[in-house]
Amino acid sequence: MKVGILTCHAAYNYGSVLQAFALQELIRGLGHEVEIVDCRPSWFDPYRVLYFENPFRGSVYGFCRTICMNVNRLLCFPLRIVRRRVFESFMRDFYRVSQWRGCDMPSAPLKYDAYVIGSDQVWNPLIFGESFPIYMGRFATSKGTLKIGYALSAGGREDLLTDAYSEEVDGFSALSVREQALGDRLNDVFGRDAPLVLDPTMSLERERWLELSQSESSGDYIVVYLVYHVPAAIQYAKRLAREMACRVRVISSGAGFFRCRRLHQDSPIEFLNLIRHAKAVVTTSFHGTAFSIIFGRPFYFVSSSQKGENRQRDLLEQLGLVDRIICAGEEPWIRGIDYEHVWEKLRKRREESVSFLRKALS
Repeated sequence: MKVGILTCHAAYNYGSVLQAFALQELIRGLGHEVEIVDCRPSWFDPYRVLYFENPFRGSVYGFCRTICMNVNRLLCFPLRIVRRRVFESFMRDFYRVSQWRGCDMPSAPLKYDAYVIGSDQVWNPLIFGESFPIYMGRFATSKGTLKIGYALSAGGREDLLTDAYSEEVDGFSALSVREQALGDRLNDVFGRDAPLVLDPTMSLERERWLELSQSESSGDYIVVYLVYHVPAAIQYAKRLAREMACRVRVISSGAGFFRCRRLHQDSPIEFLNLIRHAKAVVTTSFHGTAFSIIFGRPFYFVSSSQKGENRQRDLLEQLGLVDRIICAGEEPWIRGIDYEHVWEKLRKRREESVSFLRKALS
């Protein structure tokens, strides 16, 4: 079977590119021919040089925010060029990408027997805006083509999936979700069963990630990985570093104004190495949490009580790790994790997740 993957694969974000790679490898491991459909919405470039939004439309806060974001992007321009280069290099080396490329799906069907859509918040309308219908499956297909949702995520905005999308949801032959809240929404509003499965990064065998992250490191550091700026996470890491007598390595997506020095230029492979060899990881990220577990590192998820945190909480509850959630102001504590027990739970969840995908594609 020839399978096309539709996901957010081209953002310069570690979680996005690594989950796309993992889903590709999962499907290939099931014996199918697979490609990532190279659909790149023209507007969606969170690391573009300038933030093209009319600053004079909306509130005073919106005006100031747009001006500050553009100043920040200009200051960080050299770093953004490096970042673009290392991510595009990873995509060339590790993706199997379709020859077709565009900003919107073509009017004529592409030659796939099945589409697998997911994961990484592709069902969050606030992120994908006008391109959201693509990830809901609204594009031309040949008769008999399967549409499968794997580890779908709405990033905490399940409330935006109303019955107006009934036709799109009905077009899927199989659905699965990454967060229970989305599964409940699909059942309540659309009457569809959508089992809870693992994110592709955790569904892929641990050995595959170990192969990709073979570089040695001194490991005398704590990694702080942020997808949005939470000062409490950095402060917690600094106090923890004093306890563990090591340094702090901050990597982020450049969230927050005038933090160019934290806009990392490490490649996705170097990111894996940093997590694998760290003494500990302090993060606000789902994939920072996921890779800490994959590599068996002590980690701390710093909660900021945002709505989208159900992704992390669902994962930690499944694996019996809710005690790794900390809140702002907590004092650092060092406690080990029984990873043999955690990995046994993860193995069972992985088998269930891969079984769903195998059955859906058959």
